[in-house]
Amino acid sequence: MQDETWESHAYRCPICMQIFSEECNSNMTPLILCMHIHTVCRGCCNTIKEQQRSGEPTCPQCRVEMWKHEVVNREKLYFLDKCLLVCGSCDNTTPMSCATARQHSRECVENHITCPLLNNDVVLSRCAQGMNISALWEHCQKFHVQEGSPATMLVKAQKSDNSNNGDLTASVSFAVTFEKNNYFFFTVTTDNKSYNLCLHVTKEMPRDSHNHNHHAYRDSAATDNSHENTTMFFIVRRFFPELELTFGTMLLSIEVGPVCGMLLRVPSVVSSYEDTTSLKDMPLHDRCQRIVQVPISMLRQMTIPSTNSAAAANSTSAPPVGNLKMMLSLQLYFTERVPPPLPTVHTGA
Repeated sequence: MQDETWESHAYRCPICMQIFSEECNSNMTPLILCMHIHTVCRGCCNTIKEQQRSGEPTCPQCRVEMWKHEVVNREKLYFLDKCLLVCGSCDNTTPMSCATARQHSRECVENHITCPLLNNDVVLSRCAQGMNISALWEHCQKFHVQEGSPATMLVKAQKSDNSNNGDLTASVSFAVTFEKNNYFFFTVTTDNKSYNLCLHVTKEMPRDSHNHNHHAYRDSAATDNSHENTTMFFIVRRFFPELELTFGTMLLSIEVGPVCGMLLRVPSVVSSYEDTTSLKDMPLHDRCQRIVQVPISMLRQMTIPSTNSAAAANSTSAPPVGNLKMMLSLQLYFTERVPPPLPTVHTGA
């Protein structure tokens, strides 16, 4: 008999096919529809009632009249809370709780998404090419590596001296002549596996800026220096499931000019399915919990020698954004989650 996995119909809503939640107040809480104990998630239950407002809603499976009040399937909640199962859709053999499985299902290699990266056009539009997550890395290598950009870098992870931050560490550096949108792809290899990542550097006027001429700015030339409140974003993205690595401290060093630089903490590594536009459009507080942002005016001022006070007072002496040369160094600390070995099956002679 085949082992149970999170792909089993017992753990998924038969309408939307998403994994039920073990929480009572979730949109994915399993609700009993009728006397035959047919069960769907709360979200689908509400949709059925909304679509059948003209009469008495009926169960989509047996056409029996639905119960008027919510009835939570407590038995299913109990099993969802106790279950530790593998994905079943990919080769990940790590047993997962219901909450972890729901999170993993959004970035499982067989999940279908639209490309979250930006095109290098005037308005930095979203790519939105549809594909499975397993094909995203190859797609990015083919369509988002810009001419003149460095090839994908291979980095070997080393043992970390500080196990509190992570068992392993890896660092990578890029020389950047920034215009408006750059991708730097790199692969970190360990003794067990390789992990694909990307450092995305882009600029755009944040939505919470006081400059109301946002769209006019987006259509302007990349070298326009008149927008001193423009922000530069630094986004670290992973192309593998969150379950595989646990990240500790992450540091980004930005060197501008011969003497000036800054060291910033990277708050998180974003997932493969989170689109860049939504990240940049978050409220300021939430955005700072996900990505790094630095005013371009600060970076331009760093190019001016500190001994030249007259030049420092005049921002027009700084180079335009299109000529802004930087050295970016990213230091990652992480712990690898090695899945347990599959049990050995002994067969008789």
